[in-house]
Amino acid sequence: MRKGKALEEHAEKEEMIDASMKTEEGEKKPQEPPSKFVTNEVEVQLACRLLFVDLEGLNDGRAVKTIVPQVNPRKMIVVHAPAATTDHLIEACAGIRAMTKDIYAPAVGESVQIGQHTNSFSLSLSDELLASLKMSRFEDNEVAYVTGRVSSLATSTIPILEPVGASSVARAATTARTATRGKILGSRPVRTLPQSTMIGELKLTALKARLATVGVQAELVGEGVLICGAAAKKGSSPDALEESVAVKKTGRGKLEIEGAVSDVYYKVRREVYNLHALVAA
Repeated sequence: MRKGKALEEHAEKEEMIDASMKTEEGEKKPQEPPSKFVTNEVEVQLACRLLFVDLEGLNDGRAVKTIVPQVNPRKMIVVHAPAATTDHLIEACAGIRAMTKDIYAPAVGESVQIGQHTNSFSLSLSDELLASLKMSRFEDNEVAYVTGRVSSLATSTIPILEPVGASSVARAATTARTATRGKILGSRPVRTLPQSTMIGELKLTALKARLATVGVQAELVGEGVLICGAAAKKGSSPDALEESVAVKKTGRGKLEIEGAVSDVYYKVRREVYNLHALVAA
């Protein structure tokens, strides 16, 4: 009983000590002074310098003439520019061989068609037409020239493309030309030539690498020009031009091969053909 009474007295003393410590801490904590918000409108005269950063995407004429050929657009339309500046830009682009010639500068209120409207149709190729196609490989695909006639069947909702005989095509072409031209005394019947198309985009660097494998030296000079043959060697004589060929890219999808008739000419032409897919009818 004595010990229990002693424990109770000890617990009461600790409670009294804790209460006194909390009271002292509350007295030491400073009280917040009263406050209020006051607003005033004051006119301030600024004495500073302003720095303008051009972020409108505007460029000078030199930058435009450098950037546009690198983009290599298929069609270009020049707007929001003075007439003199527009003419100068068109003349500069016309002097570049690889640049497109479809450049338009419409006047105020003039409309220009930017896109091209295309229609797509679903056709089913007949087995007879597929068997008659002459496939040509281009990169990872196989392409062929198709001449056919669209016919509909009652059992199918998709039209079928059927082959058309060469005789009927030639007869139709001859009839159309005769009706347009009329009869001429002593004229011979018109014969249609076989149609062929070359698919691919020639890169002069790829042509240079292929020519090196067949023993023809080539060198890139100027803009879009590849010199092949003896003239590509350093220190070549003037007589070397007779056995040299120049391959020029005059535009998108347009290529010129210039040179005298020689073995080098036929080698270069053969390698140019090999870099394309020949699709013939």
